[in-house]
Parts: sequence; C-alpha cells; structure tokens
Amino acid sequence: MEIEYRWFTLEQSQSFSQKNDPSGEIKTTLNNAARCAQNTTPSDYISLLALSNNVVAGRISFTYGHISTPDMSIRVAAASDLYTNSDFRGHGIGTTLISKSLEIGIPCFYTGISGQAMPLYKRLGFSFIDQSPIYQMPITPRAILREWRNRVGRITKTEQEPFQPAKVLNKTLGVRRAAFKQAAKSTYTILQNDIACSATSELMELRHKRFQVPWDKTEMIKAANGESSKFKLLAFKDTAEKNNSAHFATAYKKIESIRLPRTAKQLPLCIGVVNEIYPPPTTIKIAIDILCALTANAKTMGFDNLSFCAMTPILEDACQTMGLNTYHSKSIAIQPANMEEDQAKAILESKNWWCRVMNEDYIEEAK
Repeated sequence: MEIEYRWFTLEQSQSFSQKNDPSGEIKTTLNNAARCAQNTTPSDYISLLALSNNVVAGRISFTYGHISTPDMSIRVAAASDLYTNSDFRGHGIGTTLISKSLEIGIPCFYTGISGQAMPLYKRLGFSFIDQSPIYQMPITPRAILREWRNRVGRITKTEQEPFQPAKVLNKTLGVRRAAFKQAAKSTYTILQNDIACSATSELMELRHKRFQVPWDKTEMIKAANGESSKFKLLAFKDTAEKNNSAHFATAYKKIESIRLPRTAKQLPLCIGVVNEIYPPPTTIKIAIDILCALTANAKTMGFDNLSFCAMTPILEDACQTMGLNTYHSKSIAIQPANMEEDQAKAILESKNWWCRVMNEDYIEEAK
C-alpha cells in the first residue's frame, strides 16, 4: 500500500483544484481545516493529509496561537482532528502523521486525545498537561440517535445488562428532559449582546495566564455579538444575586456526521464544544444551572449536540449528577521541540495553561 503524505498551507487549501479529486473528499477536508484554522497566514500549514490514490487515508489539522511570558512570545501550533480512515488502519498512518507534524518547525501541542492513543504520544516524547472528561448532551433528533447508539454500544460491549433499546432511548430522552426542566427553574439568564460585549475586555484580563494561547479579541467581540461563524460567546448572570458578577461560556462549532438507520445516507451534526466556563463554578448547583441554561439555548444557537469539557471536579460532578455520558477526554499533550531548555521547562507546567489544574487553583483561591 503506497501512502503519500502531503502538507497544505492555507493558501494551497483555498486554491486547491478538484481536477484530481473527483469525489471532492480532499477539497472538503481542506475546507474544514481552513474553516477551523485561527491566527494563520497564507503560508502557514493547516493540514497534513495521508493520501492513497487521491483517497484521504488519514489527516491532521493545525491552528496557531502564542504562548506569552513577560519576556517573550512563543508561537505554537495546535494540532487536532487526527483521523485514520477505517479502511487504512493498522498501517502506522496515525503514528506517521503525529511524527511528521513535529516537522512543522515550531512547538506543537495536541488536544482531544483518546485514552487509547496516549501510549503512542508518550512513545513519541509528548508530555501530558491536562486530561478532562467530555460529557455529551444531545439536543436534536439526530444527536439523540447518536447518543442512543453510543449508549447501546457501551452496554453491548460491557454486557453488564440485557440489550433493551427502548429503555436506553427513554434514558437518553430523560436526561435531556431533566435539563430543560432545570433550566426553566434556574435563576441564571443570558445577558444581552451589548452587555456581554462590554464585559469581554474584563474577561480577557481575568482569564489571562502567563502561558496561554490567547483569544483573538476581535473574534471574541464578534462572538459576543453573535457574528462569529467559529464559536459562540455567552454571558450568564444569576438574577438572584445582587452583585454584577457573570459567568462566561464559549461553545466552539464542530461539524461531524451521523448515519441514518438502514441507509448509507449521512447527515451533518453540528456540535457545540463547551471548553470554557469562566469563572469556574464553585458549587455543583451553579454548574448545573449554567449547563442547563446552555442546553436550553443550544438549538437557538444552531447546535445539534453540546459537548461539555469538565475542567474541574465540580463540573465533572455536575455532569454526572445530570446523568450525562462521557466517551473520551480532552487532553493537552505537548512536544516542546525547537525550544530552549528553560522555555521547555516552563511550558510543561500545568498550572500555566488553561486546563484543569488552573481551574482548581482558581476555586481554591475563591474559597
């Protein structure tokens, strides 16, 4: 089996011709990578594809940011969306994609790593900074179908109880119903766009850490106004509290697909990936109220499904209390190539990243 590994810059992705891509698969893959890339220049690599006779056998995508210190600013590449076509697995394509990504020339870190892939990253010299479980909240029928399949698959795999499809579906729907009912009783309300916008600058300062890939402030303002195609920014205020404090949540747009029953037809599935809730909730009640408020507004925002990244034990407990399921974790793994020793040592400090450790520190300070 002959595999060609091919890099694509942002400019090459945008100008790619479908002459040698009759199925349109390569062009679609590159369009998705370009849509998700941030802080890129035309010459930045945004995708590395493994191709076999113009079929995408594997892929990995890149976006860019800076890790700032008082003395320097280090440009980094964030790699994600590592995928190997099921027809080509077992040929080391994933390993090669990860290894080649280190040739990008700047420090590279990975997110969204599954537990099964962790040994591979460790063998390649990566260090793990964070591991946080991601819980799923289905909103629309197509997301409910996927969640039902996931739950059925887990039961079938573990064989802990008899296979009862109707019971599994009822449980899946029950979790969703309970969230909407809780949202109706919650005292948390979503602030208007102009109020959320005026608070964005303050949020930037609060959330900043010494080592952090900073937000794009312009994009953040657009998100607060509902004008960003990449993610949503929502501000929540507890109307029962007299102070003006607010919590913010970001939901990043991710497109997947779901196969309809008894057919090969695929439908798009728009997922809102909730990576950040700031400041981190200090009680399970606050966490549940915010998660339920997000759930109640998900369909209006155009999301079929919400993925909650439990960046603190409180958020994890809240998701479990709500009966949500988790199938994978958000992980940050970094290979500090092309860096000085002191820079590499500092960048591997978990407390300096937007991750579980930093959130736990905030909660301790709040107490």
